[in-house]
Amino acid sequence: MATQLLGASPRDLIYGRTHGPDGFVMPEQSSVPLTTPEPTNVTHPIGAVERIEVIDILRGFTIFGILLVNMPLYGWPNWGPLRAMRAQLPGGPADEVAGWFIWLFAEDKFYPLLAFLFGLGFSIQLARAESHGAHFLPVYRRRLLALLLIGLAHSFLIWSGDILARYAIVGFLLIPFRSCREKTLLVFAVVCLLIPIALLPIQREVHQRLFGLVVERDADYKALWEESLQAYSQGKFAEIMAERARAIAWTFSWPSQWLHILGLFLIGLYAGRRGFFQKLGTYLSFIRRAMWWALALGLAGILARAGIFRLPALRMPYFTGFAGEVLETAGYLALSFFYACVIILLTQRPAWKTRLAPLGAVGRMALSNYLFQSVICTTIFYGYGLRLFGKVGPAAGLGLTFAIYATQIALSIWWLRRFRFGPMEWVWRSLTYGKLQPMRV
Repeated sequence: MATQLLGASPRDLIYGRTHGPDGFVMPEQSSVPLTTPEPTNVTHPIGAVERIEVIDILRGFTIFGILLVNMPLYGWPNWGPLRAMRAQLPGGPADEVAGWFIWLFAEDKFYPLLAFLFGLGFSIQLARAESHGAHFLPVYRRRLLALLLIGLAHSFLIWSGDILARYAIVGFLLIPFRSCREKTLLVFAVVCLLIPIALLPIQREVHQRLFGLVVERDADYKALWEESLQAYSQGKFAEIMAERARAIAWTFSWPSQWLHILGLFLIGLYAGRRGFFQKLGTYLSFIRRAMWWALALGLAGILARAGIFRLPALRMPYFTGFAGEVLETAGYLALSFFYACVIILLTQRPAWKTRLAPLGAVGRMALSNYLFQSVICTTIFYGYGLRLFGKVGPAAGLGLTFAIYATQIALSIWWLRRFRFGPMEWVWRSLTYGKLQPMRV
C-alpha cells in the first residue's frame, strides 16, 4: 500500500532501479560487487543496485521477529529472574495464546538469523576489500568501535536489552578466523555452540552468586519486581537509568553466551565463503530438502520446550540435562533456518519477491529500525512517555508489534526514496570515517 502511494514498484524504490543510492558495506550489511572493479587501496560506498535483495529481505524479516520477541521485554521487568516472572502472571485466553505463540515460535528463533547475517556481511565485506586490494582491518575495527559506542548509548540511555554492544565486542573475535578454511570454520562454530550448553550448570551457579552482587542484597524477587515496575512506570529518568544499569550488569555476566553468538557469526562467515547467496540457484534443491528436515527438528525442539516430549533419562542428571539442552538449542536453530528457507524460496517467485520487497527496505535500514523500535516502545511504556509499563499483555503487545512494524515499512520506503541510507547508518559511517558522509540521493 505504501509503495503504491509512492508511485513506483517496491523493488524500484528499495533497490534504486531508477537511482543508485550508495550503501557502504558495514558488518551487518550484505552487498557484493557484481562486476570486477579496478584494484584500489581505498574502500568506498557500494551502489544499491549491487545489493543481494534476498539478504535485505531476510534482515527486514528478522527485524520484525526481534520486535515480536522484545515487545514483552519493553513493557515488563526484563532482567535475570524477573523476566521469567512475567509468564507466571494470570491473563485471559488471548494473552495465554499469544504468550505461548511468542515463546514457542519466536523467542530464540530470530537472533540466530541476525547473528548469521552479521557473519555473512563480514565475509562479503572481506572478499570485496581483498578484490580491491584495500586495507580491511583498520576500517573494520573502527566500524566495530563505532557500533560499540552506539550500542552502549542505546543500552544506558534507551533500553537495557541492547544487542549491538555485544555484537561489536564479539565481532572482534571474528578477525582471527578470516583466513581459516571452511571446514575449520564449521568445527569452531559447533564448538562455540556447544560450550555454553556444557557449562550451563556452572553458569547457573555463578549467576546465583552474582545475583547478590548485582542487587547488593539478598535475593527477593517480589521486591525487585515491584522496584522495577515503579522505576519504569513512575520513576524519573535517573531512576530508570539505575534500573537499566542493573539489567546491563546482569546481561554482561553471561560471557559464555557470547561464544554462542560467535558460533553463529562463524556459520555466516562459512556461508559467505561458499558464495551461498551469490550462487543461490545452485543451492535451491538443497534448501528445499533441508527446509523439511529443519521443520521436523524445529518442531521436536518446540515439543521439548513445551514439556510434551522428553528424552529418556540417562545415568547421570548432567548428561540428561545436556542432551535436553542440545535438543532445544538444535530445535530453535533449525526453526530459524526453516524460516530463512521459506523466505529464500518465496523470493524465487517474482510475485512473492515483489510482495516481500518492502521488508528489504526495513533490512537496508536495519540499524535505524532496530533503534527506532526501542525509542518508540520505551516512549510508550516508560514513565517519561505514556506510562503503560506493566499494563500491556501479550495479545495487545502482538497487535502493537504489527502496527509499529507496518509503520517502519512505510517510513523506510519513504526514506530510501530520498536518502542513500538510514539515519543511524549515516551516523555509523560518519563515525567510522571521522567525517560526514553524503546523505541525499
